[in-house]
Amino acid sequence: MALTQGWVEVTPSQFPFEAEGLSLVRDLLPDEPPFRAWSNFEFRDNQGKWHEVDLVVLGRRRMHLVELKYWAGTIKGDDHIWRREGRPATDSPLKLARRKAQRLAGKLTDELHRLAQHSQAKVPDPKAVVPFVQEAVFLHHPATKCLLPVGSRKDIFGLDGRSTDSLLPGIGERLLEPAESDPKWSIGANRSAIVSKLMSGIGAVQRRQREAGSWIIDEEPLDEGTGWQDWPAFQRVTQDRPDTVLRQPAGHVGDRGEAASPRRHPRVPGRRNPVARRSDSAAGHRGHRDGRRPGVPARRPVPAA
Repeated sequence: MALTQGWVEVTPSQFPFEAEGLSLVRDLLPDEPPFRAWSNFEFRDNQGKWHEVDLVVLGRRRMHLVELKYWAGTIKGDDHIWRREGRPATDSPLKLARRKAQRLAGKLTDELHRLAQHSQAKVPDPKAVVPFVQEAVFLHHPATKCLLPVGSRKDIFGLDGRSTDSLLPGIGERLLEPAESDPKWSIGANRSAIVSKLMSGIGAVQRRQREAGSWIIDEEPLDEGTGWQDWPAFQRVTQDRPDTVLRQPAGHVGDRGEAASPRRHPRVPGRRNPVARRSDSAAGHRGHRDGRRPGVPARRPVPAA
C-alpha cells in the first residue's frame, strides 16, 4: 500500500517526529497513479520570496500542500491565532499553508506556460492541467486535542482512527478523497506525469539555512509584504537566539547562502517567537558557514517523481 515509486524525498528529515509523520502519510498512500508526493523542499515564487514546504501530495482530485505539526496538548484559538498550554500564542499554521499553496499553484502555472511556449503548444485551459492546490495541516501527535471553533477546524486533520481523542478527521479522509465525477477535472496517470514534470521544473530545492552577514536566517518567514519578508534569525558565531527578526528585501534571501544587509527589528507582540518556534520544530539545528544544515548536501533541483 505504501507509496514508493512516486515519493520524492527532496531533503532527508532531520527529526524523528517529522520523519514519523511523513512515514504515516507514505504508508497511507496507494502505490499507484495518480498518487505522487514531494517532501521537505523550498521554492521561490514569482515575487522572489522563498517558501518551505513539509509535504505536497498529488491525489485523485487535487494537489495537497500539507503542513506537519507534532504538537501535543490542547489547541485553542481562532482562524488567526492558536494557543497551547505553556506555549506562546502563534499564528495559525493554516494561514501560512494557504499562502504557500497559492504561491505553488502560481509557480506551477507559470512553468506550464513556459513549457508550452518552448514546445509551441497551446494550453486552452491551464486549470485542466495544473490541479487546484489545497492547504492542510496535519497534527500528528497522538496526544493532540483540537478545541478550535468548529468552523476554524476546516482543513485541519489528525491521526487516522483517533478522531474521538483529537476531535479532528483523519488525514486519510483528505488525501484519499475520490476523484471528480467530471473526467476533465479528475487526475489520472497522464495528468499526474505532467504535474511531475512541472514540479521538476519549478526550481524547488532542498531546505537549508541562509546567512545574512553574521546572522543565520532560520526556518520560514514570519511575515511578508510587497517586496519584503521578515525572518527569525540568530548569531552565527555565538549561536545566541534572541527575539530577533530580520527584514529582508524579497529575492535577496537564499542566493548562495548570502543576503542583503539586514535590518534588525524587535519582535512584535503576537507574532511567532523565533525561540519558541525553534523549540517546536527545529530543535538541534546549527548552521554551517556555507549556510547548510548538518548532513544536508548542497542545493539540487527536485527530481521528477
